[in-house]
Amino acid sequence: MFILRGLKKIGLWCPIVFLSFVAPASAASFFDDWRFPDETDITDDWEIYRQDGREVYTVAEDFNGDGNQDEAWILIRNDDTEWGLFVFLNADSSDPEIIQLGRTKMDDCPPQCMGLALTPPGNHITVCGKGYRWACDPDGRKYVDTKYPAIDYFRFESASSFFYWNEDIDRFERIWTSD
Repeated sequence: MFILRGLKKIGLWCPIVFLSFVAPASAASFFDDWRFPDETDITDDWEIYRQDGREVYTVAEDFNGDGNQDEAWILIRNDDTEWGLFVFLNADSSDPEIIQLGRTKMDDCPPQCMGLALTPPGNHITVCGKGYRWACDPDGRKYVDTKYPAIDYFRFESASSFFYWNEDIDRFERIWTSD
């Protein structure tokens, strides 16, 4: 998939066509329900950020430290009723692991209200650490240390969180960073 990102000028539907030929049935059946954003979806904040050279509906990095390129995407349900945040671990393989990190109904917020960016590894302050006691998780974590780059998942001009790979539980964990 990562290789196909360069084909966006031809059309974002190309990865879907490509995956239907090389991906296993599980990934192919996933794309029976979900699609990558296409040119008609590039509106509102997505269009503004694209003018700055950024595609804010996708980021790529090695999120889990296995040495393979992973990708995070905001994908849209084919029936246009909802959208979701998905990660493709080992995105360059013919059998990426697809992990759903969130889903939202279109009536609640269109996908263009959200964006993705990369958060570098390191020590990060949480909303709890910024003094928002109502936002503290049960552990009251004021900081979180990340070993690998994380997925910054934000609402434009509003709240932000990120998903990072937690090796202790062998999955992504979400932490709020602003309200």
